[in-house]
Amino acid sequence: MSVFAVATVLLAVTACSAPPHVVVVPGQVVVDGNTTFRTKDQNRIEVTVLRAFESASGTGVATFHDMDLETARRSPLVRVAVGRAWLDLTSHLGAEAHQAVLACHRALDELGQLYLTKRVFDDSEQYLQIAEDAVAHGNEPGSIPTFEKVIRWRIALYLRGYRGLVE
Repeated sequence: MSVFAVATVLLAVTACSAPPHVVVVPGQVVVDGNTTFRTKDQNRIEVTVLRAFESASGTGVATFHDMDLETARRSPLVRVAVGRAWLDLTSHLGAEAHQAVLACHRALDELGQLYLTKRVFDDSEQYLQIAEDAVAHGNEPGSIPTFEKVIRWRIALYLRGYRGLVE
């Protein structure tokens, strides 16, 4: 086999094994429960999540890159928008400290820690313990900024761990 033939075969194999480039058509909208997916230009999908709790509701938004709608619907990266929705919600609870603490717990439960599979360093547990200690000592209002800090930190870990796929 000539060098040219070998190069042609290698080029064909490389082209076939490269990951397909995903292209979304702008203007599509898919509603899945409290989550809305909107395709945008430049191969982006805007994900909007609504969360409601007690007397408040909040909205969070994240933008996905280079994935199709079906992949976006199943993606754990929806958790970025979920975390942002819970942060927005807690800001609307105002003086209802007990409800805000419960909302922060739900936010952390929904966020999860799937970012750990991306080998990012997470030292938020110590801050979470500080917030829990404040609650245990009757200082729910004082715990809320620390809970919110943990939620923001964990969102940032998703962004760092999945850089290029979500903002």
